[in-house]
Amino acid sequence: MIIQLDTLKLLKFIFVLLVFTFLAGCTKENASNGDNSASGKGGSLAKFTLSGNYLYVVDNSVLYTYDVSDSKNPVLQDQTYIDATSETIFPYKDKLFIGTTTGMFIYAIQQNGRPAYLGSASHVRSCDPVVSNDTVAYVTLSGNNRCGPGVDGLYIHDVRDVLNPKLVKTLEMPTPFGLGLHKNILYVCCKENGLKVFDITKPFEPVLLKTDITTSFFDVIPYNNLLIAYVKEGIALLDITDAANPVFLQHIPH
Repeated sequence: MIIQLDTLKLLKFIFVLLVFTFLAGCTKENASNGDNSASGKGGSLAKFTLSGNYLYVVDNSVLYTYDVSDSKNPVLQDQTYIDATSETIFPYKDKLFIGTTTGMFIYAIQQNGRPAYLGSASHVRSCDPVVSNDTVAYVTLSGNNRCGPGVDGLYIHDVRDVLNPKLVKTLEMPTPFGLGLHKNILYVCCKENGLKVFDITKPFEPVLLKTDITTSFFDVIPYNNLLIAYVKEGIALLDITDAANPVFLQHIPH
């Protein structure tokens, strides 16, 4: 049987697979050196991520935990029910931020690797990639699609009290999608409307610095001084040594 995938879904799969393969090695190396808190990198659209010796996968309303300490023999360790349809998962330190069609859910990673529910922030029904740090979580909502009538925009949550995250600001913008954090810079992909670069020195007051409209941007992963971008033509690599001024390096066609 041949399964037909539309171009966007195929690109997304290739992007996640390539980046996961490349970065998982770095994460496993850190883990082998005794750093059990090491978190894998992933795009804000990713449905799986590594943290220490554990792989976390979201599938509809279930969060699966796999022990991958023996990478050749992963073991399903836990299944956690999520009271929503999961869309994305993003790791930060000892926490998992899960974007769903009805809100953002926050889980703590316990010593045994199992996730424990901490809190959530609800919103109108919409698909929402999320990235976060200790202070703030940035969520993009796209309206007028299969997920519902949410207003297109960047939704900014205060997560200093992870048991009670609060929406503090919304910036409307066209077709927001994947996003990434690097130093004091937030990158927001807006598909055919380009890549928006924000200064978040004041986390709850992002300042738009520029918009790159050279192509359609769908998702990004900042990794050291490299920005790995999932774009219309495939994968683009950009130098972000100067985080506010991404410089194109290489294009990998699909």
